[in-house]
Amino acid sequence: MKISKAAITFLIICIMISNCFNCVYGASGESVSQAQENLIDIMTEYAPELNVILEYDMVETIDLSEGGTIQLNRFFADQNYIGYTIWDSEQQRLLEISAGESAYDDYIDCEDLELLYENGCYVIKNEEGKIFLNEFGEVYGEMTYDNFGISTYGILPDVNPQLQGNSNCIVAAVANVMYYWSEHGYPTLKYNGTYAQTKNKIDSLFKSISGFDDGRAYQNNLVPQVVQQYGSTTGNNISGYVNWSPTTNTVAYEIDYFGPCLVGFAAGSSYSETVGHMTMCCGYYFISSSQFMLALADGWSSSIVYKQWDSNYNDCVIYIHV
Repeated sequence: MKISKAAITFLIICIMISNCFNCVYGASGESVSQAQENLIDIMTEYAPELNVILEYDMVETIDLSEGGTIQLNRFFADQNYIGYTIWDSEQQRLLEISAGESAYDDYIDCEDLELLYENGCYVIKNEEGKIFLNEFGEVYGEMTYDNFGISTYGILPDVNPQLQGNSNCIVAAVANVMYYWSEHGYPTLKYNGTYAQTKNKIDSLFKSISGFDDGRAYQNNLVPQVVQQYGSTTGNNISGYVNWSPTTNTVAYEIDYFGPCLVGFAAGSSYSETVGHMTMCCGYYFISSSQFMLALADGWSSSIVYKQWDSNYNDCVIYIHV
């Protein structure tokens, strides 16, 4: 069940959907592509609770992009909703899967709204502008066409987030940066041609530079040395710099002019109450003067996730220049 919306959120949505009626926003069918079913089946090996989705007998498909390549598939069994996927039909990639409700569910039957999935961000749009949703379907920001000049955003293209797995989060974040650049003009940065080997090499560099063979090896301040040595190993010139007093403006500048960077979340953030977490930042949204959303490859999701900047927890940004 979705979390109740705050009063101001309720008012915003009421204004936007006052003319909405029971319009079916999509097409129904009996199946999805075999490629998508195969990926769902693979996911059930890691998350058995997703098995229920494979019991579907009907699927409702809703376009989430102008070209129709990104689709929301809502699955039903005996007319009961059982889960959803977000599917990239062009790239044959499963962007999201869940046995719960999607962020769009409250807005599907509204004929005046366009539903969009933009670089991992849930968006509803009408002639007045865009509203951004969190994973529960709650509004966290509004961007009208009148204030586009003030509310800016920048998302790097063609980002394919890779998973942390059993690796340390700093290792995975650095490896994600190398993986990104390996697909954007620097192929040798993908060590031995795989992300797994890239992680392994970066992990070994942290240990050799720090002199530790345990968790003490993974230090933010060592990242510049690690990336410099990794660059030398792969025939590239890479530099790094650790900023312990970051601001939203410095993050935006880094994305706009240099590319992805690392953004840390101190203990107590939405990632963990007890330990910090490191991510690769690949974009941002200035929703308002008080709301700045980070687009992240966080190592936990295979699609871009969005987190709100919080100066209490976002205590470290590391620049990596290739």
